[in-house]
Amino acid sequence: MSLDESTAYALATWARFDEAITDDLVRAVCGAFAIVATADGDVAESEGASFLNIIRERAEAFPQLDLAVVERLFRDLTAALLSDPEGGREHVLSEIARVKDLPKERELVRSAAQVAIFADRRVEGREQKVME
Repeated sequence: MSLDESTAYALATWARFDEAITDDLVRAVCGAFAIVATADGDVAESEGASFLNIIRERAEAFPQLDLAVVERLFRDLTAALLSDPEGGREHVLSEIARVKDLPKERELVRSAAQVAIFADRRVEGREQKVME
């Protein structure tokens, strides 16, 4: 699956989501993308830009979503993962776990992680392992 296919899948998944976007969901989606994007020990500018651009481009689909909060949260989570990989990972996984019993939300989180794998236009084995 390419970035374009992965993004299309994510957008289709997100379009089907018709409920309020909770803080837990935003944190889980940002965390899923961040944990995959940082799996190789770095976050390429293209990775962060891809995630944020997808959200910005579809802002009309999520009118209740504060894009500044999403951007700050994503940057904070990636910084935590890079500065303290073990503690950051534990924190991000706890954020993701908050939606584990909610099937629609789980699918949104999975699609965000899938987009992260292809965001820098290369697939890293470590990223795929984190995704799994």
